[in-house]
Amino acid sequence: MNTSDQNSFSYMNLILLLATMLLMLSACGGGGGGGSTPVANIIPNAVAGGDQQVTEGDSVTLDGTASSDPDGNITGYVWQQIAGTSVGSLNDAGEGKVSFTAPNGDHDLTFQLTVTDNDTANDTDTVNVAVSAQSVSNLAPTANAGDDIFADEGDVVSLDGRASSDSDGTVDHYQWSLFNKDTGESDPVLAGASSAEATATLPASMTTDTVYTYKLTVTDNLGATNSDYVDITANANPVTGQTVSGSIAIPPGNRVDLDTLDPNTTPGNNDSIGFAQSMPNPAVVGGYSRNSDDEYDYYSATLSAGEAISLLIGRKSEADLDLYLKTLGGTTVDASLSYDSDESVTVPSSGTYIIEVHAWSGASAYHLVIGENATAVASNGYRLSDDFVADEVLVRHKPAVKAGVELQLDNTLMTNLGMVKQAGQAGDIQLYRVKPQKNLQAFADSQLFSSRVRTMSSSQQQKYETLTSIKLLASDPSVAFAEPNRILKPLATPNDTDYGLQWHYHQIGLPAAWDETYASSAKIAVIDTGVLLSHPDLTNQLSADGYDFISSTSISADGDGIDNNPDDPGDSSNPGVSNSSFHGTHVAGTVAAESNNSIGGAGVTWKTSSQIVPVRVLGVGGGTTYDVLQGVKWASGQVNDAPAPDQLAAPVDVINLSLGGSGSCGVSEQAVYSAAKANGVTVVVAAGNSGGNAANFSPANCDDVLTVSAVGYDKSLAYYSNFGLDIDVAAPGGNMSQDLDGNGDPDGVYSTLGDDTPTYVTYNYDYYHGTSMATPHVAGVIGLMKSANNTLTPDDIEAMLINGYLTEDIGPTGFDTSFGHGLIRADLAVTAAKNPPVIPPNLAVYPGVLDFGSIFTLATLTASNTGASGLNIIGV
Repeated sequence: MNTSDQNSFSYMNLILLLATMLLMLSACGGGGGGGSTPVANIIPNAVAGGDQQVTEGDSVTLDGTASSDPDGNITGYVWQQIAGTSVGSLNDAGEGKVSFTAPNGDHDLTFQLTVTDNDTANDTDTVNVAVSAQSVSNLAPTANAGDDIFADEGDVVSLDGRASSDSDGTVDHYQWSLFNKDTGESDPVLAGASSAEATATLPASMTTDTVYTYKLTVTDNLGATNSDYVDITANANPVTGQTVSGSIAIPPGNRVDLDTLDPNTTPGNNDSIGFAQSMPNPAVVGGYSRNSDDEYDYYSATLSAGEAISLLIGRKSEADLDLYLKTLGGTTVDASLSYDSDESVTVPSSGTYIIEVHAWSGASAYHLVIGENATAVASNGYRLSDDFVADEVLVRHKPAVKAGVELQLDNTLMTNLGMVKQAGQAGDIQLYRVKPQKNLQAFADSQLFSSRVRTMSSSQQQKYETLTSIKLLASDPSVAFAEPNRILKPLATPNDTDYGLQWHYHQIGLPAAWDETYASSAKIAVIDTGVLLSHPDLTNQLSADGYDFISSTSISADGDGIDNNPDDPGDSSNPGVSNSSFHGTHVAGTVAAESNNSIGGAGVTWKTSSQIVPVRVLGVGGGTTYDVLQGVKWASGQVNDAPAPDQLAAPVDVINLSLGGSGSCGVSEQAVYSAAKANGVTVVVAAGNSGGNAANFSPANCDDVLTVSAVGYDKSLAYYSNFGLDIDVAAPGGNMSQDLDGNGDPDGVYSTLGDDTPTYVTYNYDYYHGTSMATPHVAGVIGLMKSANNTLTPDDIEAMLINGYLTEDIGPTGFDTSFGHGLIRADLAVTAAKNPPVIPPNLAVYPGVLDFGSIFTLATLTASNTGASGLNIIGV
């Protein structure tokens, strides 16, 4: 073996040796004293939850938290929609639970969940969501052919139907036609008959003045129709060449906005607080504001506490103008922020203020009225000072073209407003929670938003965000209306004085009414704080039906949401220390406390078998518009949130609402009260205890209700009672500051009550005063009327009231703003019910004077028949 062979042999031996060692090391675990073979990662198990069936508009939650990992933990969730109509962005899409609002209509949706474990392995699962549509009734459109027209022969007359509308959809078709003419003159030539705007060319040579009546028929997106008529009075042989001469004087206090964009004037500058235009008090300012280039007008004025500032907008359908009241330093004192209404604010304390008019959108002329008496001004707009739930809105959607399907809100808008549905059904008023804040700041004009909120307190900021959200919602084409969820409160003042006499029953002639016999009975819903169901003077007077519609556990005081238990658990904000009001129990006792039973007091409906139907809507601190309306709808046979087994078999006869709050009557409220009346229910409401104009308080300012003011022992208007054109009738509400009957007790209204201090409820009786106490006197008397004659309708009762058959006239002859049509009299009312009077036709016209100002071309005059017989209006 040569040297090279020896070297090769050595290398081979070395390689074999190393290979043997490697095999040995592998067999004994690497030679490090033992060990185990690495284990492969087990993939996680994704669980997207069970398939769901939901209804359009529902808030849907997808839950993947049951997903697991057998050898580790889940570190990530990803949800995505893989089939069906897009629902937009999923809330918290990177969490185990996500949510979205079910789209309108019938849909099959599929969502995929992907989970990832701590070793980056993943797994997927899917879940199906079936969405069903709810049926929605279509409301007919409203045709508006415009005002009657006067023209000369040969004129081209414009017919304008653009004011026609559809509250729950769109007007899709217009049709004009000649309906009638009162002479044999030739027909006008009609052009554009299928358009909202048409023209009629009158005959050139006429011998006789002629009235041409044109009919406008409009059709909505679901095929419903409605018609309206307009008269064209054509003047034959018109007189020409006449002139008018004289002088025009501008009244003191009238002023003009410096920058009206009038090309015939030299504009000034009032676009900032530093250039605020000084105004006298009182003053009427004629102005103009446009969002694009004249967005702000500022004025300064020295004002007294209680004075009002009103912004009257010329073209509310085309522009949204807002009104702000600020200190000289720019801090916001109050603001009125609506979207289809005039605006108004009230001055809280005397001083010099800045008044800002802001064009949120569009352009319009306006009148700014400074220095009015606030008690004489009807409430306009949604104000920061109003009492409503910040972050909650009431919304009603318009139906889509397909019957039974609502139009869907813009997903981007819903996301930016953080909208989550809380309650309500498709086709009805729905309650949403909004959480705009930073989202709203990004979505709206961020510079304007940030500059606004810097001048506001934290509570004003929350309300500003809510009202701004309502503006944005109202601009969405799918929304019929959007409103704040107002807080309503009981309208009584408690006192701890002991037993007293019920002088108030003698005042309204109840003893004589009790001497009558009754063939029937009535059901009277007391919609209030609930009722102490075990009070010994009420237990035998309560219907087996009743409901609790308080949806928020933060004010319910019973630990739950809506249910069929209307018992009053108390509304004290400091339980065990301060007594609860038991307001509904006091009201219910006035209506129908058990009588002739040797305990307590009497109820108005004694001698009948009438029953109280207790409905709870007010809790700690009051209640909300949404909950109150649910109670009214339940009691009057309308669609509501209660489940089917808890619905009333038939509407009640009378509803008592001894509650209220500041602000105008909302669209949602008016629709519910009008429907209640249409269902045969008389709704009786308290005027309010602010000593001001009832036009500023809801529901006292709503139509289709009877609004009650309060009188004291001497039949004078109680110092606290509201007044105004909205008052229908007066009743005893008491005055705790007086003892005119000389019995040693204050002249309050005495009724059933309770005491829940320190730890349990005791049942007693006591005095309260307020329009809350006056209202059940009227509700009870109407209950007596229905017990005497159950065929009476709300219209029958109202006609008798207006024509003086139910009241004692205690003010100026006829209707007045303190007592309405007079003080309710039970004896007269029962007599009228048993022998209904024949009421002749009576034409009532409101208002008495039409004021067009300098910027308005349209005004509404309402003519109605307040009698019970036929009335034909043949000309205006």
